[in-house]
Amino acid sequence: MEWHDECYTFAETLERLDINEARLKQLVSEGEIRAFRQGDQMIFRKADVDHLALQPKLQEQPGVTREETLVDDLIFDEGDDLDLTSAEANLTA
Repeated sequence: MEWHDECYTFAETLERLDINEARLKQLVSEGEIRAFRQGDQMIFRKADVDHLALQPKLQEQPGVTREETLVDDLIFDEGDDLDLTSAEANLTA
C-alpha cells in the first residue's frame, strides 16, 4: 500500500480542515496534529486529519488567546448594566 492511500498532502489537509497555511503550521507546532516528510512533501495521516476535522474551534485565529475570545463571546441584552472590569481582571489573573 502506498503512502498516499493513508495520508493527505499539505494542500489536501488544508482543504479537508478548511483552514489556512498559518493555522495548519500552528496546529503542528502545538502538537495538535503530526506532520511527516515524504521526500520534499509534508504529509499527514488521514486518520489524524479526519479526527481533527471533527473538533470544534478548529478555525481559531493564530495569536488570539482564549481569554480574549471569551469576553467577545458574551452576549448581553441592551438593558443589562454589568461591570466587566472585575470579570476581565479575573481572566488575566
